Amino acid sequence: MARPGGQDAADSPMGGLIHSDEDSCIYRMGCRPGNGPQSGPESHLIKTLKHPEDQAAQQRLRREYVITCSLRLPILFEPWDFTCEPCWQFKLADDGWWPLSRELAATGVAGLASARFFAIALALVEALQSLHDQRLSHAALALDCIWVHPHRPGIKLSNLGHAQLSPPGQTHAAAYQRDVEALSKNFCTPLKPDLEGLVLQGETASLNLLRQRLHLAAGLEITLSRAVPRQLPERIYGRDAEITALLTAYRRVASRRHTELILLAGASGLGKTAVVDAVEQQLRLQCPPGVPPAQFIRCKFEQFNHRIPLEAIIQGMRQGLGELGFEEALASVEGQGDWLRPTPQNRPTSESVQADRLTLLAQWIHSLPSPEHPLVLCLDDLHWADPASLQLLENILALEAEAPLLVIGIYREQEVGPQHLLQQTLSRLSGVGYQTLTLSPLTLDCFSHWLEDILGQDTAAIAPSLRF
Repeated sequence: MARPGGQDAADSPMGGLIHSDEDSCIYRMGCRPGNGPQSGPESHLIKTLKHPEDQAAQQRLRREYVITCSLRLPILFEPWDFTCEPCWQFKLADDGWWPLSRELAATGVAGLASARFFAIALALVEALQSLHDQRLSHAALALDCIWVHPHRPGIKLSNLGHAQLSPPGQTHAAAYQRDVEALSKNFCTPLKPDLEGLVLQGETASLNLLRQRLHLAAGLEITLSRAVPRQLPERIYGRDAEITALLTAYRRVASRRHTELILLAGASGLGKTAVVDAVEQQLRLQCPPGVPPAQFIRCKFEQFNHRIPLEAIIQGMRQGLGELGFEEALASVEGQGDWLRPTPQNRPTSESVQADRLTLLAQWIHSLPSPEHPLVLCLDDLHWADPASLQLLENILALEAEAPLLVIGIYREQEVGPQHLLQQTLSRLSGVGYQTLTLSPLTLDCFSHWLEDILGQDTAAIAPSLRF
């Protein structure tokens, strides 16, 4: 295949075909630096005609060059050179832009991440608006004409050979509407077939109003801006005191190397587990300076699963340590670790044997933390714990060992009466000492803070619309 423009290979080695349509081909070319003032940028695009004898194609290529040189808009490629002999070609400065159609070749528009889609969509409507401000309509907008950069925001437009100039004063020219309709059809609609339901969710405006707004780039920009998903902060509303108390307890445990129990009590659905999730995220991923990262093991008790004692404890250990770490830890129990694999056959035959095993298990758990990695043992739904697990909790807290271990117990306060096994266990632990954090329902202030983040404005401004 002959090189575009008849250039010598030593001056402009071929960089590859970027795009091809009915009229033209676009290549990325590379020039060797230092070849004189005409060497140009090290990388540039060359647009050539497939059929040089086609006069209509010649006229479109010349028009694109004239428009690009005249406007010099950031959304257009910087023109470098235009020649018609020996071959029609249009050279453009380039620093790594690619047609959007290439990015969407595999997954289509629906495969774009939400943030990426809205960034491109808003850049597109801004680009169209800047063209329309110059009384120009693109008239041939397609995904091949939209160029994106892998590391930069914004877009660039190409293929302006079909562009039409509107008479002065026609701010609602039909050509502008066709541009926006082409954008909606080629880019917006494939992502959400029911775009009207997406962008006006929660509004009372009619669909006719939406269709009128979509005829202009400015209207589409407003619509898309309302549809952009808000990036809400990853926070738990109204639970800062409980999270701070747990983090403070962890710092105490890590510095003093002792064992401590903190209970989270409250009704179902108040966010007890979510509080522990937030603490785990901070201790694992965002540990404050000077605080060692935590090992986190979570055990969850089931209401009707007391057939095998300690099953929730052992299963949580296995998941927290990983299969390999769990087996290595069992191997350190001097040949007595087999019974830690709970089965009906491993049920203790006498109370003395069970007591010995619980003591051994408590010692084993105390051997897991280290000064470099304190252990947080979370016991969820403690009100459903089997008697052996509650006895193990007593043994863990009774051992006097220099082990940085924080035990967090979560239970539903309304399900624990005076005769409940958990309440009897806590009564016996009163001499050891523990702290209880009771979660109460969220206040209206917490709801107001949540609304401010959702709506992006102060609730005082929308107070007349709120009815509590």
